[in-house]
Amino acid sequence: MKVAIHTTFGWIDPAYSLSRVVKDQLVMLLKNGIEVVLLAHESLASEGKRTGVWAIPELRKFPGVYGPNDPPDKLPSRFEPDVEKIYQLLKEYLKDCTLCITHDIVYQNAHMVHNVAARKLAKERNDLRWLHWIHSATRPNPPHLEILKPYGTHERFPNSFLVFPNIGDRKRVATNFRMEIDEVKVVPHSIDIYEHFKFHPLSIEITEKYGLLDTDVLMIYPVRLDRGKNPHVLLSVIDRLRNKGKNAKALIFDFSSTGGDKVDYRNEMMQLAAVKGISDSFIFISQHSEKTEHSVPHEVITDMFNISNVFLHTTLFISFIPSPKYCLGRKLTPP
Repeated sequence: MKVAIHTTFGWIDPAYSLSRVVKDQLVMLLKNGIEVVLLAHESLASEGKRTGVWAIPELRKFPGVYGPNDPPDKLPSRFEPDVEKIYQLLKEYLKDCTLCITHDIVYQNAHMVHNVAARKLAKERNDLRWLHWIHSATRPNPPHLEILKPYGTHERFPNSFLVFPNIGDRKRVATNFRMEIDEVKVVPHSIDIYEHFKFHPLSIEITEKYGLLDTDVLMIYPVRLDRGKNPHVLLSVIDRLRNKGKNAKALIFDFSSTGGDKVDYRNEMMQLAAVKGISDSFIFISQHSEKTEHSVPHEVITDMFNISNVFLHTTLFISFIPSPKYCLGRKLTPP
């Protein structure tokens, strides 16, 4: 599978939201082993300060074509030659692709040549799926311009879905583009967690190893394994959440817990987690590697709290747990 991302970028500004959406799509696809190419204006360099801080894997370029910012009264004589030029390039650029993601191509005046050229190719390529990212819910101009109706821009784009970042405008987008509401997919803008929070390398290592970004519920508990801290309560909560079909995990950052009853206590919890089949969801960071056996940098704890979504301070929670096996000072036994 090869995916094309169709833009008309002539430069990239890392502060521009659309640039960041495209960058995140490139990163996501490449990270998951999918070949991807970027289509852009011929003035876009593959490296340098105007491309920002991210790499472009493969770049296929378009020449400049007719593209007014304001709705025109009539089309110039160069319009059809420009459409044919972009159509031929799209035909070549997408011949090895099965999916094309476009950005604002199907509704901005400035992209009407690309809009018409892409529609022409879409009618010929039934095997090519199109996902049109719509970055504004405003009424699209080209599909509603009388001068473009001979080119079919008022019709449904073949073999495609629209994609919008929020569900509130889904119906309006469907109406504006003459699509059924289930043909408008909602995909919120992504965030590169590691970049956004400036993750410590160890934080990335832990997050990747245990699949923390895929969880429904993620709990973090930095604690010495004194029995009064009651981290086993989290084990019970994780077990119940897992039984309800949730992807739930708890990370116990067990500081200075390398001797005496602290080790016994950890072994009891690890045994109980194994019996319940949740060893992969109840994780002691001391067991991750030698470098985490005693402690981790404070930045790692901060990073983990930034991605967690539940916190239980179980030192204060013990009075709400009725089962005798969880009472203070008692050892844990499998049910």
